[in-house]
Amino acid sequence: MHPSFVILLLATLLTGASQAAAPSRFELRLAEYQPAAGLTEVTLESGSKIYFGRTLVTNDDVVQARVRQQGNEYSIAIEFGFWTGVQMLLATWNHVGRPIAILVNGQVMSAPALNSRLFNAINIDGGFSREEAESLVRELNTNWK
Repeated sequence: MHPSFVILLLATLLTGASQAAAPSRFELRLAEYQPAAGLTEVTLESGSKIYFGRTLVTNDDVVQARVRQQGNEYSIAIEFGFWTGVQMLLATWNHVGRPIAILVNGQVMSAPALNSRLFNAINIDGGFSREEAESLVRELNTNWK
């Protein structure tokens, strides 16, 4: 994960945490590399463009988030309910190799290509420190329910 993405995601989440009346808003949206009717264009930090559509998952669908550690690297595992998982599986069935947009407060934070179909969990890998990952998980489990 690009270090500036980690910093921007952390800053966005912590800003949301400090505003009790307005918790951070998390969304996953299927995206495309080419424009199509009904899709919204966004330019990523890298300068490339993606085009995303309807919201697939929001923070309302988060059941639990936790920190995962592999060696010296930390990631965030987010679990969703069963029916949300079914919805994600159907939506991503033919979407492998294409992007999925991760949005926080309406801003696209990242748009990785899916390497497999999604069901009821995702893992956000990256250059998180233990403290960053724990802070993000705390925000997910506190404000995103």
